[in-house]
Amino acid sequence: MLDNAIDRYLRNYAEPETELLTNFPLLRWQHCVVIPALDEAPAFLQTFFATFHHQPDNYMMVLVVNRSSDRTHSPNNANLIAGVETIFNQPLWRHQHLSLHCTDNISVLLVDRSSRLTIPSKQGVGLARKIGCDIACALIEKANISSAWVYSSDADARLPENYFCHSNKQSQSSARVFEFTHQADISNESEPSCHHATSLYEAHLRYFRDGLDYAGSPYAFFTLGSTLAVSAQHYCAARGFPKRPAGEDFYLLNKLAKLGDISFCPEVRLQIQSRESRRVPFGTGPAVERISNMLTNDHTYCTYNPKIFILLRRWLRSRETLWETSQKASALPPLDCCELNAVAKAIKLNKFLNHAHHHARSREQFHKQFQQWFDAFLTLKFIHFFQTNGFPPVPLDKAIRELKQLPHD
Repeated sequence: MLDNAIDRYLRNYAEPETELLTNFPLLRWQHCVVIPALDEAPAFLQTFFATFHHQPDNYMMVLVVNRSSDRTHSPNNANLIAGVETIFNQPLWRHQHLSLHCTDNISVLLVDRSSRLTIPSKQGVGLARKIGCDIACALIEKANISSAWVYSSDADARLPENYFCHSNKQSQSSARVFEFTHQADISNESEPSCHHATSLYEAHLRYFRDGLDYAGSPYAFFTLGSTLAVSAQHYCAARGFPKRPAGEDFYLLNKLAKLGDISFCPEVRLQIQSRESRRVPFGTGPAVERISNMLTNDHTYCTYNPKIFILLRRWLRSRETLWETSQKASALPPLDCCELNAVAKAIKLNKFLNHAHHHARSREQFHKQFQQWFDAFLTLKFIHFFQTNGFPPVPLDKAIRELKQLPHD
């Protein structure tokens, strides 16, 4: 499946910007990171330069400055574009809305999707990331970039010095997820409440990941677009970032997890700025704003009931029973509790078992098909089913405490 995946993808599914690289300079970089930027100040460029300019390798940032077609004004975009030329010099190469700026061992390939060309409102940050990563894959295919990994981050994330250290390590993973922590912005007057809300949201993300891990889910990983590195071949086999205004990281990782392992790299820790943001319709920024409003009104922030992860654990352990059922083409037997019987109907388990009866010829094939079917999206549907059917949210601190106390037999 991965043979010639990059070439096939570039010919059939890549964004038009990749076709503008025909006369790209014959320069070489070891590593590449993609940053979508909407209404961002240029300070993060200085931080990136300060972190990596003294290191021995050559680094490229594909910076996709973007503006939604329904957004009439993004005042910082023009300042950011001007900042690229100030920090990284006048363009060494330019073709239409792409320009290459180089200084020392660091280069910025600027993609201006803010001035004349914009981003369709319903495609948002997903398209911006896809444009940048498609360009990175094209440069890997042209041998301008030697690493087979494309890094994905954001302007509000500070990258550590060891950020690219995994590029040269052998791995069968389709993606890598890095550790992160949110940092307070001391220049923001509303920072204390914002950082508190962000800390709660981060704790929720960790609790959710730990709950999935307790249940034995293969989808127990963070899904933050600022903390990813993707194998170029796997990225292309999955047909790239989906063109969505939000959640593009979740859906890409959901596809990549079906092609290879998602590995976690705790030794690489990013610092992400705590801030409220309306750049996307859902995700960290809107969640922080919602939590801040809850705290202002003296409401308690709640999260998923830990008992749901017990049910998820029992569900995932029922695969052997389900395998035997699929081989007999018989009616679904009662599962080990009424709650699982109810969710089985809601997520149409019978339809999957009928498919498995005709296509899974071994236990190993069945387990693989089950993982493909009961993916990250369906796992969320499972959790939300119980959240509205008998297991309402509980206060975050209580949930974290109870999850730690669950039996691991």
